[in-house]
Amino acid sequence: MKLTTVAFVLAALPILASAHHSVAAIYDFADVQEVAGTVTDVDWINPHIRLTVEAAGTGEIWQLEASAINVLERNGVARDSFQIGDEMTFIGPVARNGSNTMAAAVAVTPSGERVSLFTLIASRLGLEAADPNGLAFDKPSAEAAAADRGTGLFKVWTPRGRPETGNNAYFWPLTESAKAAVAEYDPLVDDPALLCETPGMPVIIDNPFPIGFSEENGNIVIRYEEWDAVRTILMDTDAPAPSGRTLMGHSVGRWESDTLVVETTNIDYAYFDDRGTPQSEQLEVIEHYTVTADGNRLDWDATITDSEVFTEPVVFDGYMEWFRGEELKPYNCTY
Repeated sequence: MKLTTVAFVLAALPILASAHHSVAAIYDFADVQEVAGTVTDVDWINPHIRLTVEAAGTGEIWQLEASAINVLERNGVARDSFQIGDEMTFIGPVARNGSNTMAAAVAVTPSGERVSLFTLIASRLGLEAADPNGLAFDKPSAEAAAADRGTGLFKVWTPRGRPETGNNAYFWPLTESAKAAVAEYDPLVDDPALLCETPGMPVIIDNPFPIGFSEENGNIVIRYEEWDAVRTILMDTDAPAPSGRTLMGHSVGRWESDTLVVETTNIDYAYFDDRGTPQSEQLEVIEHYTVTADGNRLDWDATITDSEVFTEPVVFDGYMEWFRGEELKPYNCTY
């Protein structure tokens, strides 16, 4: 799918960075620079805030992006942390295409205070003593956890370890046709997220934002803070599959002891990750979710098969933790 409207805008500003995307595909982590100057504009929006900075001395205009509002606010960075006219220095990797565009990992105030704006990138580059999991919370005491942890699976969980399939660290076992599709993918044109389109399964499960599980009408409903996405797991194993395909697919769950097993088929989404890996109608996902005995951790894994794309099954996993008082925030993606 060619998003021609976005392509036109990007011709004027080479990387607006207004959407969730593979940061590693756009920015060169071997080329970390500093931009000192004056903040001239602030777009406080999800999925990434944007800053415009006029560089001191040269007058060059730089376009910067940082984490999502939800991440920054949880880490204590508010909208009024950046005011037009502020003098700051920003540090981060710059765009591979040579444009004046940066993933602002750290901001340095005139007093020397360092503020982490992209915690994962800052940690990866050793720029800041940042929480490598991207979201900062205080873990509850054992007493608080025992009193307030809720019922097993059904609460809000925060991802702490995840595959991060968009960071160029994976080399999937691709078929020749899939390799050709990846080679043709342009993250600045083809990514549906550029228009704030919610991703489908299974990429939706690899995200850094809180996830809520609830039991509704005998089924399990998963609400993802990222993209405000909702997914229903049918707990009737005899439930017939729908005639058509949907973004989240047809998910049927069952309990095996204390583990929730979910099988998903009939997925209508083009990409397996943020790097342009395709997926076909043959894709199937089997997930396992297991809560630890203390009720504070949720371990999960997913096995994906797609004979048209992968030469063998792909497996990734992660874990989430429960934090007292955490709630899902509105995402309201804006492009």
